[in-house]
Amino acid sequence: MPIDYQNFPKHQPRTCEMRLNRSDTSFGFQTVDPLTSVGMLIQEVYPNSPAANTSLRKCDRIIEIDDEFIDNVSSRTILEKLHTAQEEQHVKLYVVDTATYEFFQSNNIPLSSKEYRQSTFAKKFSPDSYIEEDKSYRSISGPKIDDVKSQYKEDDNKSFNQLWSHRRVENSDMVILSNTFGNSEFDVYQKGSHSIDTEIHDDKKQTSNSNNINSSCLPIHVCKGDLITQETDVIVVSSSSQRLFKSICKAGGSSVLASYNAKLNNNPEAPIIVVKADGQLASKIIYFLSLKPSSDTSILCKSIEKFVSDALEKATKQNYRSIAFPAIGCDQFRCSASIVACTMVREVYRKLKISKMSVSFVIKPEKTDIYDEFLKQIHLLEPTLSSLESRTICATFKRGIIEVEMGDITMQKVDVIIGSSSSNILRKAIIKAAGNETQAVYDLESTTHPNSVLIATPAGALPCKQIFFVKWEPDSDEKILEQSLVDLIYTVVQNVKSHRFTSIALPAIGCGKHGCSIDIVVKTMVLEMKKNLIKRNLPWTVKFVVEPDQENIYDEFRKQVFTTQDGKTKVFTLLIKLNCVIYRID
Repeated sequence: MPIDYQNFPKHQPRTCEMRLNRSDTSFGFQTVDPLTSVGMLIQEVYPNSPAANTSLRKCDRIIEIDDEFIDNVSSRTILEKLHTAQEEQHVKLYVVDTATYEFFQSNNIPLSSKEYRQSTFAKKFSPDSYIEEDKSYRSISGPKIDDVKSQYKEDDNKSFNQLWSHRRVENSDMVILSNTFGNSEFDVYQKGSHSIDTEIHDDKKQTSNSNNINSSCLPIHVCKGDLITQETDVIVVSSSSQRLFKSICKAGGSSVLASYNAKLNNNPEAPIIVVKADGQLASKIIYFLSLKPSSDTSILCKSIEKFVSDALEKATKQNYRSIAFPAIGCDQFRCSASIVACTMVREVYRKLKISKMSVSFVIKPEKTDIYDEFLKQIHLLEPTLSSLESRTICATFKRGIIEVEMGDITMQKVDVIIGSSSSNILRKAIIKAAGNETQAVYDLESTTHPNSVLIATPAGALPCKQIFFVKWEPDSDEKILEQSLVDLIYTVVQNVKSHRFTSIALPAIGCGKHGCSIDIVVKTMVLEMKKNLIKRNLPWTVKFVVEPDQENIYDEFRKQVFTTQDGKTKVFTLLIKLNCVIYRID
C-alpha cells in the first residue's frame, strides 16, 4: 500500500476539483487503464501540481468526470474526456480507491455519487473512518472496521478481508495502457501482456471449486475448478464430450439446451454454436464446438488447434476479453494429457500474438496429473511468452492517438480498415475475411468506376464499420513514391472525415511484395498522419498494423512514431517499469 494511504479515509469516495492556472501545463496526474479496457485508474500524482492539492491519490479509480458517470465506458473514451478537460483547464473527478471499489462492487454498493449518497452504507459510516496497514499491507486496524464487517453476512467476510489486503496496483491486473497528462508535445506509452511468472493459480492458494480466475493478471493461466462457476465472458464446451455437455446444459437450465437445439437444427454445419449463458452458469456466453478425436497424434493435434483457434477468433470478433477452456479430450476420449496440454497452450500463445485476451484452462480438482501438465507447458513457454510484451506502442498528438501494432489487419476493431487496390495479396486477404457481400460490392464498384481513387465496401464479417480500398501504385523513383504516399494519406483522411469516423487501421502499404523502401514508406505515412492529427486537431485513433513476422517494419514504425518533424528522436524518461514499459517524453 502506498505510504500516503496511511491515515487516509479509504472507504469514502472523494471529489477532486482541479483548475489550471497560467503557470500550470497539466493537472499533474497520470492514468492507467484496467485489463478490461473499461474504466480508468490513477497511476501517479505528481508533487506541486493541481492534482496534489486535492485528495486525489494514486491507485484511485475514476468514477465520474464533471458529474458524468464513466466507470462503465471504454478507457479510450475516458482518456479523450480528460484531454478535453485539460484543454478547458478544469476538471472535477469523483474517485474511490481501488480496494474500496472492489468491495463496493462485490456488495452491490452504488458507485455513482447521487446513488451512493442515498445508500444505507453512506448514511451509516462517517467519512473520518480510516485504515492503517503495516509494511506487509495485511493487518487491519482503525475505528468502524468491525461495524462495517457486521453489516454483511458471514459469507461476505472473505471478500471483505480480501478488500483490505488488496495489493498495490503495480502488482495487480490493472496495468495495460498509461497516459501522462504532462506538458509534452505528445505522450507515449507502451502496452503488452503480462509475463507468465507473475502468478499461477495453485491449489494451495485456491480451493477446488474456486471461480476467481479473473483476479489473475496473466494472459494464459490454469486453475482447478469447474467451468460452470467461471466468471469469464466465454466458456468453451466440446459438444462431443457427453459428460461435459450434459453438465453445462443442466447448470444452464432449459433455455440453454433449447437454444442449442434450435441453432443446431437451423445450421447443422455451423463450426460454433453460440448460446447465452443462463441458470447457474457464471459466464456470459457458451461456445459449443465439436472435437474429432483420433489415435493419430498429428490429426489429433490439428483438431485441437482448430478447436482452440476457432473459439479465440470468434471471441475476438465478438469483442470478448476473457475465455475459459476445459482440457478437451482428456476425459471421455482419454487423449494424452501431455499432447492436449502442449497443443492447447501453444495454440493459445500463437493466437495471442494478434489478439488481446485472458485465457484460462479449467481443470477438474481431482485431475492433478492434467493440471500439472498444463502448468508445465505454461512454464515451458515462459521465455516465449515474454515476447508478447510491448507489441503495441501508442503516442498521442494533441487529441489524436497513433498506435503501431503487430497483428492482423482483418481483426482490428476500428471504424474503418484501409486496403490498397494495387496489392493483390492484401486486397484478397481482406475480402476473403470480410465475405461474399464485400466481394460483390468491390467487384461492382471496380467495374463501374474503374478510375475511382477510393472504393468503399461494407465490412461484412470484419469487426469494423467499413473498408476503404485506396488506389495506390508503387514507384521506383523515391520522390514520386513519397508524393504518392502523401496523396494516399490525404485521401484516407478526407474520406474518414467525411464519413465521421474516428478510428482507422492501415497496413504497411508497399512493404511486402512491392519491395518499396521501408524507410520512405513508413516515414512518410507516419509523418503525414502526425501532421493531419496536429493541424486539424483530430480526435482520432490511427493504427498502423504490421504482420507478426515483420519485425524490421515494426521497428521502423516505432522509430518514426518517436521521431519529431525535425528528424530527431525524442529523449524518453522512464517513469515506471512494471510488466510493461511506460514512457513520458521530456
